[in-house]
Amino acid sequence: MGLFSKKKSFVVPVTTHLENEAEKTQEFTIGSADTFDASSHKTHFLPENFKGLQEIADTLIRFRKITVNLESLELGERKSLILFLSGVMYAHGGTYSKLKKDMYQFNIPVKFY
Repeated sequence: MGLFSKKKSFVVPVTTHLENEAEKTQEFTIGSADTFDASSHKTHFLPENFKGLQEIADTLIRFRKITVNLESLELGERKSLILFLSGVMYAHGGTYSKLKKDMYQFNIPVKFY
């Protein structure tokens, strides 16, 4: 019996406040550990063009750490992608480091307020 072997579902009441309407209560079910989708937690990227750049930036902001392998891009595209992700890093106070030729790791620190 593992840590996530028990199937659990939670029902959480959600109250919405709408103008000129009475207060409504809805219920929704939070998924159990058995429905974990690993494909939505991808943090290693091998981009072939700029079409996936928004996904890369969104993943970086969401999970705070990504690895990008730029070997399939031309030199100009590599520089542009690094410049764009550097802007994301600047906006969120992050850093990046070169792991090896054409492979970089981008990190955004967790902020505790």
